[in-house]
Amino acid sequence: PAASSTVPYLRNTNPCPASPTLGMTRETRDPYFSHSDLMSSSRSPYSSGSCRSSSVTMLLSLSTAVGFAAPVPAAAAVGRVPAPAKAASRSPLTSGTAAGGGASVSVLTDSVSNVKGLAMAADGGPELGVLVEVDVGQARTGVDPCGSEGAGAVVEVARAIRDADNLRYRGIHVYQGALQHVRGAEARRSEVERSATVAGEVVQALAEAGLPPEVVTGGGTGSFPDDRDIGVLNDLQPGSFCMMDRDYALNDDPPDFSQALYIKTAVLCGVRTGPGVVVDAGSKAVDLVSGPPSVCEGPGGAVLDGVRYVSGGDEHGCLKPTDEGGREWLGGLEPGGGGLL
Repeated sequence: PAASSTVPYLRNTNPCPASPTLGMTRETRDPYFSHSDLMSSSRSPYSSGSCRSSSVTMLLSLSTAVGFAAPVPAAAAVGRVPAPAKAASRSPLTSGTAAGGGASVSVLTDSVSNVKGLAMAADGGPELGVLVEVDVGQARTGVDPCGSEGAGAVVEVARAIRDADNLRYRGIHVYQGALQHVRGAEARRSEVERSATVAGEVVQALAEAGLPPEVVTGGGTGSFPDDRDIGVLNDLQPGSFCMMDRDYALNDDPPDFSQALYIKTAVLCGVRTGPGVVVDAGSKAVDLVSGPPSVCEGPGGAVLDGVRYVSGGDEHGCLKPTDEGGREWLGGLEPGGGGLL
């Protein structure tokens, strides 16, 4: 316990995978899983944090989740259900599939050459499901259906999967992570519609080539209402909903989920130059990709608009006032023990 009764909490910009079971409550999970009209077919919760924690994954598996998506293959085999994951080598696939027990593990690919490697990796083991990753605007990975070859490039990869030994063609992956944090509701829906149009054209091209996709998966916590209503996807993969993060709260119409994970910090000392305090949460504890975390008085507490977090390096951070109210609040803090939650 901290020496002071008032301890600053940070509302992180991205779920922290260290101990994500802390703060995982039914109140946070149930709003998502109780919406019977969320999707007519299936739901695949995605979260690098949840899929790297077997505890959180098991909580989700007790509800109506049908799969878990993970950014790396070793993290995918923690559940009993299909799990899309990016993979390119033999050992992660072999160990991941074995570790999953009865799990059905699927991976993503965006090239014919990688399909050959996946077939070799799956040789002698269970049949490996494969989805074609399609770039619908993320400009990161995936086959580009808007390039010179059009949707034919996707068909080529899908055909290679179908014809390969040990692989089972399952469909396409059309995730667009950047859309989750488009601030305006109308602007976000417009972007979702644009991506859905591209995905729909790919689905049609695959069907005409005799390769109709079983799974068309994508979407996320910020866009799933639009993804659901537009109807191109038959599988959603939101992930941040189970923990939430500060950046979603900045959307004009933030998702209807509560913040479930906070980082408890301990005050070490005062700032040497000017008002403020030094805390024990640095860049190793908080994610700064989407900006600094918000400062709260405690879990569920209001964000302190008069206090801002400033990175102090790997191990330390600084809380500094931006108005008189923040200065007064920081003045009431005392050095104390404690650590990260």
